[in-house]
Amino acid sequence: MCCHLIPQLSSSSTAPRRSRSMVSFVPPREVETEVRAGQFVGPIQYRIWKHMKSCLYPNITAVTFDPDTAHPLLTVSPSRASMWYEEDKDVAGCPANPRRFHYYYCVFGQQSFSAGRHYWEVEVGRKTSWRLGVARDDVPRGEMAHSGTLSGIWTLALKSGTLVACTDPEPTGIVLSSHLLRIGVFLDCEQRELSFYNAGSMAPLYTFSLGTVAAPLVPFFNPCDSDDGRNTAPLAIFSPSL
Repeated sequence: MCCHLIPQLSSSSTAPRRSRSMVSFVPPREVETEVRAGQFVGPIQYRIWKHMKSCLYPNITAVTFDPDTAHPLLTVSPSRASMWYEEDKDVAGCPANPRRFHYYYCVFGQQSFSAGRHYWEVEVGRKTSWRLGVARDDVPRGEMAHSGTLSGIWTLALKSGTLVACTDPEPTGIVLSSHLLRIGVFLDCEQRELSFYNAGSMAPLYTFSLGTVAAPLVPFFNPCDSDDGRNTAPLAIFSPSL
């Protein structure tokens, strides 16, 4: 019994009798309990990702191709985010430029790095051959006695299904557990290291120790030749979007 919750009336016979207060109960309106994914899940995922993105260190570096360094048979897209080899390209109108590669099918990125940490990703798709990494910005643009670490170029390369780190005097083979569609490149100037990742799984592929580098480092790319039509797809810079 809950009698102690009700005010008690006086037992005096002369006291007027008062009626108990009337309490009306208004039922609450119905609330929809179904959660709509479009209403909540999407915005929540967006907010979480946006917060995480702002906390990422290093941030993803905006890298673009530098057309002034591209071999004449390479074409750089207007956005400078993709680049490919054209075997039958008319190069008569290609302007002379001392910064341009004229022996190897190479192109630099427009950005250069001397300090800090930098990360970017390159889409290689189903290409049969490619080469990418970083290089000193003063490497020769013509033929080189060495085209690897001894010349100031630190890269991974795929050729005929085999992945190698382009070390000198001999390349170092890398065992793959899955096909590579996108490569993550992490340049740590403070630790003097260059690391490569399978960007799909973030599994590490190879790490170079750079040592002391007396020149700025730039992103380096080579889409390789067309391989009889099997390797015509471009190399493209991957830019994540929210």
